[in-house]
Amino acid sequence: MRLTEKDLEEMLTINEQAKILITSLTYCEQLGKSIFDCMKNKTELSRENIQKAHNNYLALCLIGLNNCNTKTFEKLEKLLEE
Repeated sequence: MRLTEKDLEEMLTINEQAKILITSLTYCEQLGKSIFDCMKNKTELSRENIQKAHNNYLALCLIGLNNCNTKTFEKLEKLLEE
């Protein structure tokens, strides 16, 4: 399964929300750069960064912003199961 440009855009948005709302997540700055580089260079996101992006969705769900019902989140879960 491959992440689309739309998936990467959504992940970048979620990352920015997490960076602002949950300041204890120290990896958001690096993750944002990695996602942007994947969009720019048409490359794949590393498994480590997929895990971090997945964590962002879960963290936002914990504070009440339920984004865990999107197709992108489902793709991230499937990629982590592989």
